[in-house]
Order: sequence, then C-alpha cells, then structure tokens
Amino acid sequence: MAVDEAIFRARREGVVAPTLRVYEWGSPAVSLGRLQSFSDIDTYACKELGLSVVRRITGGKAAIHGSDISYSICASREDGFGRSVLRTYSVIGRCLGKALESIGLDVEVIRERTPGGTPSCFLNPSLGDIAFKGKKLAGGAQAWRDGCFIQQGTISLALDRDIHSAVFGDFLCAENEEDEGASMGLFPDDDLFRARIKRSIHRGFEKELGVKFRRSKLTDAEILLASDLMAKYADVRWTMRREYPGPSRECSSPARSLALF
Repeated sequence: MAVDEAIFRARREGVVAPTLRVYEWGSPAVSLGRLQSFSDIDTYACKELGLSVVRRITGGKAAIHGSDISYSICASREDGFGRSVLRTYSVIGRCLGKALESIGLDVEVIRERTPGGTPSCFLNPSLGDIAFKGKKLAGGAQAWRDGCFIQQGTISLALDRDIHSAVFGDFLCAENEEDEGASMGLFPDDDLFRARIKRSIHRGFEKELGVKFRRSKLTDAEILLASDLMAKYADVRWTMRREYPGPSRECSSPARSLALF
C-alpha cells in the first residue's frame, strides 16, 4: 500500500509516467476501504487467522488478499482513461475484461450499480467490476487528487468460505450456493495460472488502450517516499480511524520514461 501511494504521489507531481503495477501480497491480509468502518471486520478472527489489517487510500469495501492478483494504475485525466470516475472505471473494466478473455475466461463487465450492505468487496458487484459465471471476479476502487487518479483492484482466484465467514461474520454464510460471491473454487491457485493472469493484465491494457508498456523499477524518490509511508500504514491511527499526518517528502526526481505506455 505504501508503494502504491508513493507512485500515486509521484504521478501527481508529474515526475513519473502513467504506471500500471501488478503484484501479489507477501502475506495474507485484509484491506479496508478508505472510509470503511474498522468495526466492519472481526479483528480477533483476523489475528487468529494470521491476517494483517491495512487501510487503503482508495474507497470501496474490504478485501481479503493472499489468493489473488492485485494491481494499481496511476494516471491523469489526460492519459486516455476519461475525465470522470465512472468513465475511468469503465475503461479499466474493459482493459481487465480483455485481459481475462485472452486466457479463455468468458467474463463480462458489470454495467449496472448493485446495492449491497455487506462489508465484503466481493459480495458487492459495482459498475465496471468483472463477473465470471455470474459471480464477481475482479473489483477496484479509486482515489482522485490534483487531476490524477489511482485505482487499486484485485482479481480473486480462490475465496476461502470459512475465512470469509470468520472475518465478516455471517455475510458469506449463504444458504443457497448461488448467492455466494466471487470466485470461490473456480480457478487453480497455482504459480502457472498466476503468471498467466499477470501477463494477461499487461496485454489487456495494451490492447484496449492501444499502448505499449515498458518494464520499470521504482525511482529512488518513490522508494524513499514508500519507506516514509510504511509508518503510516503500520500506524493504528490510520488503520482504525483514518488519521495520520503523513510524510512531507516530495518526489523531486526527473520524469522517467520506462513506465510510459
């Protein structure tokens, strides 16, 4: 989360190109949406299950990470994604749809808002999310600052019914199997399949946007800022109450070209 925010800040300052990051979580975790109540999850169950808890800078509902592929995209209104939240969601949804179709999945982009009262991200299909066999497969959430946006999202490969029930209470304890959300047990959770999905994400964005990615490492300035931001994401004030002053460091490095699409 610190790296994602560092890239977002660097893009807002205009010192890095539009950046797509595809990654996995080093250990199982629960990410809360920016405005979500800390009480939406059972923190005792998280501790017992070895799940770290972190709060994102983007909105949306809580997601359990570990058996998923995550991504973030940082860009500006001028970078071809549209000039509104809904338009940007729609464009990114099509990119992800192309990605998953390229590996043989018959997916659809959700085009209508679905009201939902559960704190679990994958039981709340939203406009621009990706569905597979009627179940939400990929979701995302955004934050906008200074004419730039970050969308953080995840593609769920396998949701553990017991873990979700423990973290979210009764929200995943559906009597009817058709009412259970997301990708529970639909895909092989192995390294080869993960690698295919990662490659497909890059291809999906390239195909839909008509661009070409160049692989890049973080700039020195992004690394320093991410290091500063680690304190924020480890701080209980941010995790529980969304309160943290944040580092003052800026990304005063020259623009890079290697991440440019």
